[in-house]
Amino acid sequence: MKGPNTFPATVPGVGEFIFRRRTMGAYIQIKAEVSRYLDGVAVPTADLNKMAFAFATLKVLTIKAPEGWNLDALDSDDEEAWVKVGAVQGVLEERLKFFRDGSPDGSKDAGAGTGEKPGVVVSAEVESAGH
Repeated sequence: MKGPNTFPATVPGVGEFIFRRRTMGAYIQIKAEVSRYLDGVAVPTADLNKMAFAFATLKVLTIKAPEGWNLDALDSDDEEAWVKVGAVQGVLEERLKFFRDGSPDGSKDAGAGTGEKPGVVVSAEVESAGH
């Protein structure tokens, strides 16, 4: 499932993921998913909007997740579930930043096997993130 717009990421305590880049098309899909999560709430609270955007982003950009990973099925009363969602979101945003900050393959600069970005394990085989 690797391609020029996908990349692997390891989330400690959760597992191996493959994500896709946040392209313009993906961003539109994310915004549409946010609308579905908000289900007609005209003026969502900042907290609700932030959660909806985070969940929508993970839902749209996740190509492959560890067995059993299902955002919509997580128990909202389980503090550990919230920690895991935050960890996955954090790793995803960190990896997306690599692409924006000039590391076109996401593996040669800071964080790629250097220990500079703990918690992110990236294969040297990650393909170019160009369009």
